[in-house]
Amino acid sequence: MGFAGVVLLLCLFICLLVHGFIIAYRSRDRLGALIATGVVTMLAVQIFLNIGMTIGLVPIIGLPLPLMSYGGSSLVMTFLCLGLLMNVRMRRFKSGMFPS
Repeated sequence: MGFAGVVLLLCLFICLLVHGFIIAYRSRDRLGALIATGVVTMLAVQIFLNIGMTIGLVPIIGLPLPLMSYGGSSLVMTFLCLGLLMNVRMRRFKSGMFPS
């Protein structure tokens, strides 16, 4: 895909990270905020380290790019973490929509 594909992929990763931090900020409780912040930080470190390895700024350590790797365990764990992030977002509205 060339340069346009790389720019599109980076924009999508940035949107994912920003959305994750918004979820953490709007979280209903401290545990949800910590879970969301941890997931987003983990993804951000993996993304920036992989980009750094690709352009030669960081030594190669074998860390896969989230959602782009072919390996099964990395992809499963990334999906699990994104599921936690979506659960934090879903639980944020639970008490506001249906008052008890």
